[in-house]
Amino acid sequence: MDGTVIMSFHPLTRDFLARVEAICGPVGGYYDAANLRKMSVLAGLRELRRIRAQHLVLALEGEAGHALIGPLSIAALFTRAARISVIWPDLRVQTLRRVTALLNVGRLVRDTVSSRRALARSKDVGTELDKRAMPRSVPPASGNHVLYLDANISLGAPVGGSIGHISGVIGGLLDHGLTVEYASLKSPPTNRADVHWLKLEAGGLLALPPELNYYRYTESIKKRIGRLHQPARWCFLYQRFSLHNFLGPLLGEKLNIPVVVEFNGSEVWAAENWGMRLALHDEALVTERIALAQADLIVTVSDQLVRDLRQRGIPDERILIYPNCVDPDVFDPARFDEAALKEVRAQYNIPADAVVVGFIGTFGQWHGVDFLARCIKELVTEDLSWIEDNKIHFMLVGDGPKMGIVRQSLGIDPMSRYVSLTGLVAQASAPKLLACADILVSPHVRNTDGSEFFGSPTKLFEYMAMAKPVLASGLGQIADVISGRGATRFGPLPGGVDHPCGLLFEPGNAEAFKQGLRRLVQEPAMAAAFARAARAEVLARYTWKQHVNAILQRMAELNLRSRDAAAP
Repeated sequence: MDGTVIMSFHPLTRDFLARVEAICGPVGGYYDAANLRKMSVLAGLRELRRIRAQHLVLALEGEAGHALIGPLSIAALFTRAARISVIWPDLRVQTLRRVTALLNVGRLVRDTVSSRRALARSKDVGTELDKRAMPRSVPPASGNHVLYLDANISLGAPVGGSIGHISGVIGGLLDHGLTVEYASLKSPPTNRADVHWLKLEAGGLLALPPELNYYRYTESIKKRIGRLHQPARWCFLYQRFSLHNFLGPLLGEKLNIPVVVEFNGSEVWAAENWGMRLALHDEALVTERIALAQADLIVTVSDQLVRDLRQRGIPDERILIYPNCVDPDVFDPARFDEAALKEVRAQYNIPADAVVVGFIGTFGQWHGVDFLARCIKELVTEDLSWIEDNKIHFMLVGDGPKMGIVRQSLGIDPMSRYVSLTGLVAQASAPKLLACADILVSPHVRNTDGSEFFGSPTKLFEYMAMAKPVLASGLGQIADVISGRGATRFGPLPGGVDHPCGLLFEPGNAEAFKQGLRRLVQEPAMAAAFARAARAEVLARYTWKQHVNAILQRMAELNLRSRDAAAP
């Protein structure tokens, strides 16, 4: 029987895990309860019964973690743990009695029934909303208060590209003289003034299947915002698209304000191709279709997604494409001096004179981190003299579904001598780690179903902002941006330097990756030119302020925003 086992619904950041270990002592194991969602009930129960521990710790990181205590406590009930404790986001420790967890089983039945009823009501509301003719008649936004709605209840660690996107759009709105109310379970991912948290509550998230919780949560958001609305409180609503709801258009109709929906790809497709097919697949497709069809403006990040929207019947005038971007003040290499970078290298056992090849990500299906691990293993195994002669060291920042594969390939000698796996780090720590790298890699892979790669990776623009040469897969928008062809593909982009920012390689081709890496290492003048161009290109074209400016301009063209609204 293990001593202490930590259970969570998502990987914990390195800092939070260290604090947990300081409280409960050495940890003998970690269990990611998100794996239970991929199993049948019977298989999940068998999996939980295999967990034997003197002390099972339910670790909750971030404010949104409070909503997870219900399902986590039920999971803990079926383990063979002698003692169960909860460590809350504020590091408060609480003993969990099994009788308390047992009470949550009764709540599960209640929540499932009420969520089923909410689903039925959602279908009725969606049928009525779907009848509305578009474009609708709505007064143009003329005030300065924006409602940003993030109705997602995926309660992972507050890190990654999605957090950077939310923070960036909020920052872009603020840079244009607007005030933002951020409606979410999670606090705003920025400390800037003029952004206010409209805290949402999801309840216990106990309904089964878990997707049902969205429908009850949607009704609670509608009531919460409806109670707060006053005439002219918000000039328009911006919604980050999420599963199982068409809240943006629904609230826009209720509040009589324009609605902008941000669409980064089909969540239904992502679940089926990067995870597991949704239990409520058909219902999710319907809500997705209504949310997009009834939006006054849809903002998306790649031309592949524009084609998707056109195929759904969305007219071009209601579609705006602008790639993901970056805050160049946050991702600025000038923020970090040599002493700070030496400290990072020492912390992660990276030699002071190493040429650091870096990667950052949440180790998801499309990130290509397993491909990267294979390339690193081949380099160390087949060309160790080149690695040692050039003092190459790889730094992989992050955690996620592919971490097991990465650890299996790189976590043991001799590989581990040339690789640092930092684990998940806080969002604010990312720029410093990127600054300590000499080359940054973006090894994204093709979609397994043969469909077009539609991503606009935020890491790409963060790499460029840090003035680093980039080695990237020649996929979709990645190829356009790194080659300097972005302005020819994306209509609203301002002029840039039109110079390559790195090297491209054939996606999934390990030999091409290794050849590109050798060139960047062995031709430092070329790498330095790429690095200079990368930072210049970001400043010219890929800032969140420019991204939001394009949104506001299109709103004015569609008469969704008054042309005499406050200027930036």
